Amino acid sequence: MRWVAPPDDLRPWTDGGVVVRAPSALADSCFPAMVGSMLVLRLAGAVHRVGVGPLPAAALIGPSTRPSRYLHQGAVHAVGLLIRPEALPLLLGAPGGRLVNAQLGWADAAGAGWSAQQAALQVAACAAPDDDARLALLFEGLRQSVAGPAAGRHGALLQRLVRALQGPLKAACQDLATSPRQLERLCRAQFGMAPKQFQTIARLQQALHAAAHTGGADLALQAGFYDQSHLARDLRRLAGEPLGTLVQQARQAGRGGGTAHWPLAVGWQLSG
Repeated sequence: MRWVAPPDDLRPWTDGGVVVRAPSALADSCFPAMVGSMLVLRLAGAVHRVGVGPLPAAALIGPSTRPSRYLHQGAVHAVGLLIRPEALPLLLGAPGGRLVNAQLGWADAAGAGWSAQQAALQVAACAAPDDDARLALLFEGLRQSVAGPAAGRHGALLQRLVRALQGPLKAACQDLATSPRQLERLCRAQFGMAPKQFQTIARLQQALHAAAHTGGADLALQAGFYDQSHLARDLRRLAGEPLGTLVQQARQAGRGGGTAHWPLAVGWQLSG
């Protein structure tokens, strides 16, 4: 499992690319709740998302408010992009909230810039000579979706909303010149979550990424949690495992071992 840094111009829209080559002995993959999305092209193996259904070979996977488990059939080979919350509505051409805890095949994605090219992109990516070339094609598809004056204006508003949600919600309302009720409606429409829920899941992701280097009370405080017990409760609810188990398995993945929690090891690559 390998993370690939995004091109500089796409850093506001994606956290990078991922190459997955999971052996047949690895029966499943486990993801924590996340505010971002994934654009995935699977070249080998079959994958079933528990509680949702089979994963299309070319899929757009939305944000999640709970842990997700994927069952594998055979060795899995896939490439994908980690899509930031700001970019999902631009890919869909519609508010991103409808995709929370859900997935779509590329052919069902409604984005005007994306759906017009998705069939040709899938064929080209499958025929590409290697995974880096496939990721380059996916990056280019994303680039076309976020380009243009209309997408630029909409994207700037979404970026402003995400930045505002990083701080106190009262300050977010002031920054956006909106009421708490309007902020909640906007956040639910675009991201499928209430503002506080979005904040909690984003902070959990920050804590998981920092867990490669930091632990204990420092980890909880740096990520915006009240204390260790607060972080521990949210970890069990939103990641499905205590922190010690997640860290141990991610380190195993980093050494080339097979573990369902390999996405955390990829997140450690992303965070440096």
